[in-house]
Amino acid sequence: MAPTPTPSSKAVAAADAHWRQLVCELCAQLFTTGAATGTGGGMCVLEGGRLYVAPSGVPKERIAPADVFVLSPADAYTVVVPPVTPGLSLSACLPLFSLAIERRGAGAVVHSHSVASVMAGMLAVRPVREADGGVRGGVKEVFQVSHLEMLKGLWWGGRDAAADARLAAGAGTGAGERHGRFGYEDTLTIPVISNTPFESELVTGMAAAMDAYPDAPAVMVKRHGVYVWGGGWEAAKGANECLEFLFEVARRMQGAGICLVGGDK
Repeated sequence: MAPTPTPSSKAVAAADAHWRQLVCELCAQLFTTGAATGTGGGMCVLEGGRLYVAPSGVPKERIAPADVFVLSPADAYTVVVPPVTPGLSLSACLPLFSLAIERRGAGAVVHSHSVASVMAGMLAVRPVREADGGVRGGVKEVFQVSHLEMLKGLWWGGRDAAADARLAAGAGTGAGERHGRFGYEDTLTIPVISNTPFESELVTGMAAAMDAYPDAPAVMVKRHGVYVWGGGWEAAKGANECLEFLFEVARRMQGAGICLVGGDK
């Protein structure tokens, strides 16, 4: 097999411009939906062996393409193209983004601070029981829901075809037993981990939760939000939107006394 040709510097610059612009557009959409307000939340996109990450602590709806960080995952996530604006900080979510990239073959990760994700993480969860196999990975609570049409927009483990291809190529580990999309009658189970004072301190808890719940397409952080991923930006964006819907519906179901799991029995 012939070696893959090295792209020209012009081609690399054009690709960087495209993906940086897309990250800005997607972050602006996250702001509009309430997932990335008050400088919180964010996302990353992995393409062509380069990781495009929104800066931290800035209004996500006003990021300029030239201020999106470009990193090399193959070189321990070294910044290869820094932002133009001085003083910008790389997202504190990077260690958490990397977990989804390395363990789930993710090509994009969304971090949402939405009201729905925070409220669902406090109100629409239940304790882990012995029937669940007991506490695993330190996870003491889970969010669960079934028999809702929007479940069909999610993939087991967040592993769509693109993510599975990365895992098969040896780009990550952690694949669960289930593959393909969730069905209407399937039960979605998302682990809920405790929040910490700093984002970087969530790494241990999130890694343990991902190991304990390999079929979950996301990890919720109590009183904080959710991390959700997909094989590409379309999959991650769609999964986040489906989860936002499910979180909101679950809260309303619970308020109306409707069971979250089991359907109309």
